[in-house]
Order: sequence, then structure tokens, then C-alpha cells
Amino acid sequence: MTKKICILNYGLGNILSLKNALNYLGYRVIFFDRKNQNFDLLLIPGVGSFHKASLIFKKQNLFKLITSISKDKKILGICLGMQLLMTKGYEIKTSKGINLIKGEVKQIKKKNNIKLPIVGYKKVKFDKKIKYLKKFNNKKFYFNHSYHVLTKNKFDNFCYSKERGNKIIAGIRKKNVFGIQFHPEKSGKIGLNFLKEIIENI
Repeated sequence: MTKKICILNYGLGNILSLKNALNYLGYRVIFFDRKNQNFDLLLIPGVGSFHKASLIFKKQNLFKLITSISKDKKILGICLGMQLLMTKGYEIKTSKGINLIKGEVKQIKKKNNIKLPIVGYKKVKFDKKIKYLKKFNNKKFYFNHSYHVLTKNKFDNFCYSKERGNKIIAGIRKKNVFGIQFHPEKSGKIGLNFLKEIIENI
């Protein structure tokens, strides 16, 4: 049976490109409606400011709602959506996250002449313990970010990228909650294959 994907459209991010990618892969896609929770996975996309997203979440009472949904649904955050899974972020000012995975979101330190934002295709190193992702090890995915997650528990991390020798967390997970910093929908065929693989296995 084809999984049903629900996209949270809260005003930040290009949701149409993500929806088109999911449709291309054969998934049934709906946009989030509080009255309809008939879906298998909630996808939280996002591009932009953690602080702005946090204000939107607070205004729309999404923190409690998503926490409740996470008890029996699978969740996948992409880019800013991944960062929002954390406890708090420091972009512009200290702001609240959903707190499904313990940790913080901070600006990437400009070490070894790192230029921000980090934009473009970067190799991603995956945890060998996740067998279904082994085939994507050292493949390139598209990134566009200046902030990164710093998890409280290193065992919540499952993949990394590197920028001028600096290790940056590119994927986090805790039980049924996953987050990825890169954009699979903008990463060509390898990105689409990754998106399908992770949806089918998380």
C-alpha cells in the first residue's frame, strides 16, 4: 500500500517542488489540516529563519500539536524543518523548537575560511549501522544553510557533511523522528532515490 505523506505548509519553504518530487515517486500527498490526520508521515520542510518559524509555530499552536502527532506518526524534517525538531535555536534571538530531539541550532563557526551560507552539493557520510542508507554513503546532496544542529546525544546523529575539514551534522534521528539538513528534492536522481528509501524505512 502506498504511503500517504502530509506536508506541513506553515509559510516557509518551497513546498511545491517537494510535493512534485513526492508525486513523481508515486506517493499520495496532502497538505496539513488539523481535522485530517489520516496520513503515515508528516513532512516538515522549511527555508529561512529559525526565529521566524518559531514565532509562526507559537502563533498557530503547532508545538503541542506536532509533539502529539509524533506519538504515533512518523516525522521527517528537511533543512529548517530538521532544525525545528531541536530544543532551541539562536538565530536572531533565542527561540523555542519542537524539542523532539534534544539539542540546539547555532550559526556555523567560520573556521578554516568557511564561507556562509554553505551552498551547493556536498558529500554525505552515513552511519554504517543504517543498512538501507549504505548505498548513499559519500554521495553528494544539495545544501543551503548557515546554521547547524548540535545534538545533546551524539547517538542521535546518523550522517555528516564536511566543509573545509569541519564536520557538520547532516542528519538526526530518534525513534520515529528523522531530520536531514540537505534538500533531497533538489539533489537530482540520487536525492529522489534517497527520499524514497528513507520514507519507506523510517
